[in-house]
Order: sequence, then C-alpha cells, then structure tokens
Amino acid sequence: MLKKSFIIVLIQLVGSVLGLVTIYFVAGSMEPEVYSLVGVYTVISNIVMTFSDLGIETTMMREVLFWIENNNEEKVVEYSTQALLSRVFAFLIILPILLIYVFYMNFIKYNGGRLILLLLALVGAQISSMNNAMSLIVRSKGGYIFSQAASTVNNYLLKFAGLGLYFAFGANVYLYFYVLSSIPLSIVYFFKLRHTLDIKYIKLKFMLKKVYTARFLWLKTDLDYVKNSADSLLVSALFPTYIMGSYTIFKNFEQLSKNIIEGFFDVLSQSTVKYKGKSDELKRQEKKIKSVRSLVILVVILLLGIFSINTQFFIKLVHLSKYDAMSEIIFCIAIITIIHLIGKYEINAIAFFASPKLNFILGLIVLVCSIISFGIILISPSIEGVLLQRIAVYFAYSIIAIIIFKKKRAELYTTIK
Repeated sequence: MLKKSFIIVLIQLVGSVLGLVTIYFVAGSMEPEVYSLVGVYTVISNIVMTFSDLGIETTMMREVLFWIENNNEEKVVEYSTQALLSRVFAFLIILPILLIYVFYMNFIKYNGGRLILLLLALVGAQISSMNNAMSLIVRSKGGYIFSQAASTVNNYLLKFAGLGLYFAFGANVYLYFYVLSSIPLSIVYFFKLRHTLDIKYIKLKFMLKKVYTARFLWLKTDLDYVKNSADSLLVSALFPTYIMGSYTIFKNFEQLSKNIIEGFFDVLSQSTVKYKGKSDELKRQEKKIKSVRSLVILVVILLLGIFSINTQFFIKLVHLSKYDAMSEIIFCIAIITIIHLIGKYEINAIAFFASPKLNFILGLIVLVCSIISFGIILISPSIEGVLLQRIAVYFAYSIIAIIIFKKKRAELYTTIK
C-alpha cells in the first residue's frame, strides 16, 4: 500500500507541475479581474460539490472494503447507483440559491456581461460533482491509482492542453472550455463503473433512507463548507475583482497542496479500514504513516526556507508579480500545509473509524471556530486578513482532531461499527 501511495503522489506531483505551468501562462497573462472568473467558478463548484454530497459515498469509503471482504458485492452496486441519484436530487434542491448567486455576480461584479458563462458554470459544477461521487466509489473499492490518474489527467493535463485554446482564441474561449472541462472524465468514469451501476436501484425512497442514516456524515460535510470554502464566497461577494484574482491564485495553490496531501495520506488511511477492530495492527499502521508525515513536513520547511531567501525573485519567476500580496500568499500556503499535515492522520482516523455522530460533533466544533475566525476579516478587511483566517481555521481543525483522537484512540481501534 505504501508503494501504491507513492505512485499516487507521483501522479499528483505531475499534475501539480502542470497546474503550476497553467497558472504561469493563464494567470500570468490575464488581468486579475478576468482571472477572477476562475474563482467564481470555483465558488459555484465548491457549493455544488459540498451540498450535493448526501453521505452515501462517505458511507462507502468507510465500509466497501469490509463488504467486499464479506462477499457482499450487490450492496456495493446498490449504494453506487443511489449515490449518483442523490447527487442529482441534491443539485435540484440547491439550484435556486445558485441562480441567485450567479445573477448577483453577473450584474454587480461583471456589469451583466457574463451570464451565459456563469450559467454554464452551473452545468460544469454538477458534472464535477458527479465525477467526485464516481471517484469516491472507485476509491472505496481500492481503485486509488485509477481514480487519481483519471482526475489528474482531467484536472491538470486537459486544462494544460487548453492553453492552446487560450493562445489561439483568447480568455473568453478558454473560460468556456475551463468550466466544461470535466465532461471527458464523466465518460471515463461511466465506462469504469458501468458494471457497478444498475437502474433497478434508482429508487428515491430507498435512497432517502440511506441519506437519513448517513445524516451525521453529510451534515458534517455541510458544516465543513464554512471551514473549507466560505472564505472564497465571502471574498467574491465583498471584495473587488482584482483582489478576487489574487485570492483565486491562493485557492489554486491551496487546492494543489490539499490534493497532494490527501491523495497520499487518505489512501494510506483508507487502506487501514480492513483492519477494523485489530488494535495492534492499527497502531503499527499509525506509526508508519506518522513517520512519512514527519518527512514530508521537513521537505516543506526546506522549500519554505529556499523561498525565503529571495521571495520577489521566485514570484517574478512564476510570472505573478502583477497580483497583490503574492509573497504573503506563498508563506500562507506553506504554513497551512504544515498545519494540515500535523493533524492529517488524526483527522483521517476519526473520519474512518469514529461514529458518524462523533464526526458530526467534530464538524460542529470546527464550524464554531471557523465562524469565530471570520472576526479576523472584520478587524482586517484585506487579503492579508483572509489569509490569517485560513491559518486560524487549519490550526483549529488539526488541534481539535488531535485532542479528540488522543481521547478516543483506544475506542476507535477496537470498535467495529
């Protein structure tokens, strides 16, 4: 499994390099006000991704390997089909709110000139949400490398290839391509899962029962929106478009960091699900994962030290000097990466082994801390204030997860839920 995780990290690194090159060419040559539209799409996509997840896929991540070990393949088909059904159902519920945001941004921020693009962004966001569901289904069955490779090709390689459209036809064509670029991945996942889906399980009543059973899981995901993405929504609604452009770059870098960390450590942690109830083996796995974590933190600190030698040189090197607060953004990314790594094992252990109710309680505590942290923006209404808010949120999440894990460790390692 460690070898498989390193392969996934390698895929992520390739994707990250392609992502950085894309940012170099696109963000580096676009005006911040135009590049802010990428940030608006990200806001829409995050809302759809979060609130269309009704917990069925999360249940699968926690249980499928256990079901497969016990020869219960039909249950996997049932849950897979109803997971996709739940995404469509939830999207239709939140669509009116999304339309309000789209019309607000179009007429207040862009003088009524971007409506078609923003409406297509809704379509692209829902396709991405379906891809996310299918990716989780594939991962829950152990297809980590396939899922990561497919996502990397779609999210990074395809967008990198889209640079040709950008240079040939300009920013507008590229932005339309960007919001709809998730379509090829949908086709790939459909063929991958065609034998894991069955229309006989498209039953709203049974799907809603699963959603109710998983209520603490999806409610925690909804609560996590404030921690993960509410900052982007706030910046897009309240700040000028040139600041939105800078913050969009920050969120891209933040997502790159999260993708690498989660692509590696989530695989290691999820693979331990098959050891449920085997305390000694889980302790051995914990020690192994934490050793790797310490090494990665050391690498991040080393890279941060190199960047600190001449920050402006590196910012100019990546063609981003026209954007505000880039030095602060890079330092913030390094800091939250380290903080995220410090609590990552504990966060995953709670996610995979704790009861849904305990996961919900963790989400509720972090929600309160996140709301309090927005006071930083009220005191300092600037991009620096928003960056400090992000550091505070990551710090609170890691510390709270570590405290809960230490208190519940014996229970988590011995109970089969």
